[in-house]
Parts: sequence; C-alpha cells; structure tokens
Amino acid sequence: MPVPYNDGCENQQCLYPTVDGAVSREAYVQFASKHSLSFLFDKNSTATSTTQSPAPSYRSICSRPQTVSSCILNDPSSLTTLKDDLFLLRERKENSLNDLSLRLREPSIFNMSERLHTKLQSVKRERTGTCSVALSFTLPPSTCPWVALREVFALQYLRFTDFVEFSP
Repeated sequence: MPVPYNDGCENQQCLYPTVDGAVSREAYVQFASKHSLSFLFDKNSTATSTTQSPAPSYRSICSRPQTVSSCILNDPSSLTTLKDDLFLLRERKENSLNDLSLRLREPSIFNMSERLHTKLQSVKRERTGTCSVALSFTLPPSTCPWVALREVFALQYLRFTDFVEFSP
C-alpha cells in the first residue's frame, strides 16, 4: 500500500514511494480493490468470502501438503535420519512414502559428519527426550519447498545451508 511521508523528511533519499496528489482513504481503497484486498476496508466482506483468484502477478509459494504421514521414532541420540528415494533404489527396495519405518537409517560414521554431531550436542543439552518425529508429505509442483520448510519449522539452531548435513 502507498506509504505517505512528509516533504521535509530528514533523509533526502526516502525509501518509500511518493504519491502524486493528496493521500486519502480513496487511494487506499483503490489500491485494495485493484489487488483483491477490498476486505480490508469493507466490513461486510471477509477474506474467506472472496473467491476471486489473486492477481496474475502473485504466485502461491506455499500450499497445503498432500499425502501427509508421520511417525514417532525412538531416537535417543537424535541422529537417526531417513533414507531418500535414491538411497532406496540403490538398496532395491520398494519406494513407499507412507511407511517411514522402512526409511530409517541408523547413525554411523559413514552417514554423519562430525560438524553435525557437535551442533546437535548443544541442542541435546537444552532439549531432553528420546523420541523424534518424522514427517513425509508431497508438495504441489507450484510450491517452493524452502518456503514450506521455513513456515513449518522454527530454525533456532541451524541455517538453511546446514540442511545438507541432514541428507542421507
């Protein structure tokens, strides 16, 4: 939405766009109706009642996952990982998304880096427990998987670049 600011602002290179003419409620209402956001100003309509598709410039980057399955693993070391599809093909096993118990990969020196082990030690000191949760789901093709991970998990200890350590 247009952000108004005074002409006498201290910073000569203002970061907000200027609006020609006087800023009024009509400018905001016009912007909201143009971008299918009229529910912000109309008390009778709600965000759920508008069934219009968003403007073509918008893309849904996070959608509801499909075929969700979960499993609670007895994992006292917090280092158990799941085998990916390529790993199962190498083992000549059936690729089943719903059976997470077949995908368990116990920790060993071959599939766990020392860096990951040292990072998880601080996590294990603060969070106690012997179980881990494994989730499996399919995202629609238009969904960005990194945005889905960002929305689902709170990354308190790791960065996105550290996800490479988790791939089996």
